[in-house]
This record gives sequence, structure tokens and C-alpha cells, in this order.
Amino acid sequence: PQPVATSAPETTRPLAAAPRMRVDGVDVGQEIGGVIASLGSALSGIGDPASAEAAVSELAAQGDRLAAVGGLVEKLPPAGRQALTALLAPQFAKLEALVKQVMEIPGVGPVLGPMVMPLMAQISGLLSS
Repeated sequence: PQPVATSAPETTRPLAAAPRMRVDGVDVGQEIGGVIASLGSALSGIGDPASAEAAVSELAAQGDRLAAVGGLVEKLPPAGRQALTALLAPQFAKLEALVKQVMEIPGVGPVLGPMVMPLMAQISGLLSS
């Protein structure tokens, strides 16, 4: 099987334009956007169970990165949370489509599902808070 012909979600919108998305010295929008982009990059190279296994360490690293910044979202003011959602929802939608496509590759779902699906739920929760 060939790798899935997709591109990673882009995070090209100006992150600095969003109202107050910096918490404890961390640009929350930029960090979560980076996680989304990195997850997309890791997933876009998957075409079989072996490449899925190879991507597990990168996916785990992004999970750790997301966990580190996830608690900061609650500290954002309401306008900041709304801006975060508006900023990252389009990239997250692209990532969701990519995840669906990758998970349909025979043998990949059992390898990645236990790791990817909780990450997707966590990002979705952060963007809907």
C-alpha cells in the first residue's frame, strides 16, 4: 500500500492577531496549532501498519505537548477561548478528515486508534471550551 496522499493541516493564519491567547508566557494558540500541524505531518506519511508503528513515538510526543498546554486553555478569558476556536477550528477539521482517512487503511486503526482518538477528543474539548 502507498502512503495516503494528503497534506498536513496548515497553521498559516496570523496567530498574533488573536486577542489575548498568551497564558503564563505561553502562546496557547500557537502551541495547540503546532500540535495540530505536527499530528497532521505524522499522519500524512502513514500508508500501512508498519508506518503507523513508526509514527507512534511522534504521536506520543505531541500528546505530551498537548497535555502540557491543555490546562492553560482554562485560564484564557472568554474572548481568548473564542479566538482560539475561531483560529484553529479550520485546521482541526482538516486533521479530523486526515485521521478518518488514515484510520480506514487496513491494519492501521488498531495501531493508532488507542492513541489518536483520545488526542482528537482532547483537542476537540479544548476548542469547544
